[in-house]
Amino acid sequence: MEANLVMALVVFGILFLTLAAGIWVGFSLFIVGFMGMLIFSPLPAGSNMASSVWAAICGWSTPSATMTLTGSPSIRPLAPAITS
Repeated sequence: MEANLVMALVVFGILFLTLAAGIWVGFSLFIVGFMGMLIFSPLPAGSNMASSVWAAICGWSTPSATMTLTGSPSIRPLAPAITS
């Protein structure tokens, strides 16, 4: 139980430090995940994080999520739309 408490304190400490430094939330979470894998896991952090990031950004749902969140397509047409 004590090892889990130490792990939680270290992870929340890294999160607090990155957010207090003014780093964006998404990038702070990436840093916390990467550091957690480096410190507490025997797995290779670089290749696992690279494959996770690639799987998250490479897919058919990414453009539709961008269009839903921003209200516009991620790729704009070259010519302006003709309205009448």
